[in-house]
Amino acid sequence: MADWCAIDLIEQDGRLRRVGAAHVEQGKEVLMREMDLHPQTVHGSKYGAQLMAGRPVLRRQLEQEELFTPDPERTRLLKVLGAESLITAPMVARGRVIGGVTFAYSGSGRRYEEGDLSLVQDLASRAAVAVENARLFREAQEANSAKDRFLALVSHELRNPLATLSLAVRALHAQRHTPEAMEHTLEVIDRSLALQSRLVEDLLDLSRVHRGTMNLKLEEIPFDEVVRSAVEDRREEVERGGIRLDLEVGEDVIIDGDFDRLEQVVANLLTNSVKYTPRDGAIRVSLSVKEGRAVLVVADTGSGIAPDVLPHVFEMFRQGEPPASQAGWHGLGIGLALVKSIVERHRGEVRAQSDGPGKGSRFTVELPLAKGAAGRG
Repeated sequence: MADWCAIDLIEQDGRLRRVGAAHVEQGKEVLMREMDLHPQTVHGSKYGAQLMAGRPVLRRQLEQEELFTPDPERTRLLKVLGAESLITAPMVARGRVIGGVTFAYSGSGRRYEEGDLSLVQDLASRAAVAVENARLFREAQEANSAKDRFLALVSHELRNPLATLSLAVRALHAQRHTPEAMEHTLEVIDRSLALQSRLVEDLLDLSRVHRGTMNLKLEEIPFDEVVRSAVEDRREEVERGGIRLDLEVGEDVIIDGDFDRLEQVVANLLTNSVKYTPRDGAIRVSLSVKEGRAVLVVADTGSGIAPDVLPHVFEMFRQGEPPASQAGWHGLGIGLALVKSIVERHRGEVRAQSDGPGKGSRFTVELPLAKGAAGRG
């Protein structure tokens, strides 16, 4: 069927990753694997463009100039492997191109004909089904594992403030407090109750999201006041952790929204940044108006987000590991999922950006202004 063949999958970043290769000359299989060290992207190569078009390509007689790529080393490897006749068929799963299968003749004098296309397309289709089934199975396993971790975390997080409350109550029963100690104990009880209330409310919100029963009270509100309120409510908590908090908010940014739910959005984004930002770090919250939309940005100098985690930050039950310096932070890992749900219910969008581990993160929320409102950035 071929002198050599290869299977490439399209990664989330658009890179083509070679996952399988074979050559009639065993020594050349090593060269084929080396090509993965010089990857192409679907947008940066003719091969990638052909795949994304979703149509098979038959080149009965391949010209040598067609082997040239922007990467000189990849071009050299292609010339050593050789390809005189070639068929490429896209792998399509659930209406989406996920990769491609390539067959080539090299040095044998054989040529592909139109009649070979149907066989290669059938092989590519079977390969796509196998890959998609494997991916879905892996995602199901990861989801089950994430839920198990979540349930264990819920038990742990709910038990922590209860234990603190129990100790504080025992101390009060001992009746050995000075007025100063009494005040401190009451502050501990107050903080533990607030944490317990927040955890329970997050769980209730999670249930509302799953059932589709999260109701919004929509009215014209000053989004700038929402942001200021959320930030000031948590300023002491943030600065107690040794983190600088900067606020830059425009005036009269009027949107149609639910004041309390949008305050929850800002608070959750801020809490997330605090969780991943060590002492002496900084968080900047800004609100402006751009092209008829309110733009909220929460940026930090924290531990950043790994590329493999970034696409999943708004998924339920998913969260990265906080840095060692922040290991004591509490949370159920559902805050960002709630942010996404609330923002989308407001006809807005939220996105996350990070240059990678150790390089901080940036969350942007965009919401439409109220009809006829003139916001000033």
